[in-house]
Amino acid sequence: MKIINLLKETEDIKYTVQTRKGNMFEHRIPIHTPSDQVSKILFLVEQYNDK
Repeated sequence: MKIINLLKETEDIKYTVQTRKGNMFEHRIPIHTPSDQVSKILFLVEQYNDK
């Protein structure tokens, strides 16, 4: 997974990623999400979007 764009907003971090299969998508996570949970979220989001 490669992060293409990252934008800090008031309550969220909005980012655009490209998965290993080349799919691109935007996603948001709350700013206060612990870093260990961010990697789990990214892994699940990539699996879902690469189906």
